[in-house]
Amino acid sequence: MKLLCITESNSLIFMRNLHRLGYNEGVGLTLEESLRLTVAALMQVTGDSQRSVAAVLGLTQTQVSRRQSGAVSWSLRDVDVLAEHYGIGALDLLAGPTRACEALPADRRRSVRVDTKGASR
Repeated sequence: MKLLCITESNSLIFMRNLHRLGYNEGVGLTLEESLRLTVAALMQVTGDSQRSVAAVLGLTQTQVSRRQSGAVSWSLRDVDVLAEHYGIGALDLLAGPTRACEALPADRRRSVRVDTKGASR
């Protein structure tokens, strides 16, 4: 599954991908599950890797992977550090992927070229 939330038009594609998986923001997901989706969306939007997120958090890539898989919970410290890294508020990060992507500063988004058929490269 590809998570996209790079421009306003692509955020619709992002939400359609989540809805296909049965995700409705605020419905049926725990805060932990929502946070994992949010971190994945922000990583996709910014081009961050688990390794680069791990460096920001002072963790290993394996530790970030375990958090993203749900084997280990994200800590409140992680939330604060991630929010600062992405230039958004902690509450925006916890509000879900849509809100976090909307709050993300434009200079943190990577550029994506879209062809005439609407597929991103």
